[in-house]
Amino acid sequence: MIDRNLKSYQRLAKRTRLGAIVLFSVFVANVIAGKTVLVLGWGLATPLDGPPEFILLFFSVLLFNVHVLCLEQEQETN
Repeated sequence: MIDRNLKSYQRLAKRTRLGAIVLFSVFVANVIAGKTVLVLGWGLATPLDGPPEFILLFFSVLLFNVHVLCLEQEQETN
C-alpha cells in the first residue's frame, strides 16, 4: 500500500513539475514578446495581456507548490 502511494506521489510530482515548467516558460515567452513589441515599436498587441497573463503565472505557481508538497510527502513516507 505504501509503495503504491509513494509511486502515486512521484508520478504527480513529475507531472506537476512539467506543467509548472511549461506554464512558466509560456509566461516568460509572453513577457519577452511584450518587451520586444515595446522596444521595437511594433503596432502588434502582446499575445497575453492583463488578466490572462496573471492567471498563467498563478497556475504556474500553484503547480509548483503542488510539486513541492508532493516531494515533501514522498520524503515523509520514506
